[in-house]
Amino acid sequence: MAKDIEKFFKGQVSAWRTLVETKKEGKEKSDRTKNPPIAISRDLGTGGRFIAEKLACCLNYKLYDKEIIELIARERKIHKELIETLDERTRSNLELWFEGIIKGKMIQASEYITTLAKVIRSLAELGGVILLGRASNIILGEGGGLRLRIIAPLEYRIKNLVKYEHYSEDKARETIKKTDSERSQFLKTYFNSNIADPLNYDLVINRACFSSIDTIVKIITDMLSSITLKEIGSC
Repeated sequence: MAKDIEKFFKGQVSAWRTLVETKKEGKEKSDRTKNPPIAISRDLGTGGRFIAEKLACCLNYKLYDKEIIELIARERKIHKELIETLDERTRSNLELWFEGIIKGKMIQASEYITTLAKVIRSLAELGGVILLGRASNIILGEGGGLRLRIIAPLEYRIKNLVKYEHYSEDKARETIKKTDSERSQFLKTYFNSNIADPLNYDLVINRACFSSIDTIVKIITDMLSSITLKEIGSC
């Protein structure tokens, strides 16, 4: 299993680096217009990942979630665990310095953001990808792909964590509060953006209004076919 995972990541890194090089040489035309990338921002407890997985299966797209961390770690030649300390969180350079001592190499927040943007943009240019979280909707910008936000009322989210993660209600509430704060602060600090601003998305879906994920997937796929693309990050 470990070898299979390693082989998968090596393949992803190789495809990504090949794309970057061929773009530089002007040999590659983007598949983005044929298979527009999808960026999904989701609140914890909304089932956003399940929606992303179903959507990827339906469209035959590749889903990138934690794989983005792996690509960044490989690009920066830094241990994955160090990247995870920055993932959708804000950390001071002093904190990162201490983490670097423990993990073996230091990374500054600005380096992480620069590499994150590079990875997201390169994956988006490949087309046929779903990018889960990590400010991908901000990095793509208006017209860079289909940008989605999955939300739900707090009580709905708490019930989901209790049901599927077997949390107590108190733990579910506290986990949601902490995660919401981290993700919101991450966007505000590094992208000067409000996670709740509807103008950062092409479609906002209230998960509590739909009993079936299939219905949500159909709405998204119908919208994908009519999206007008621009240069990534042009707006």
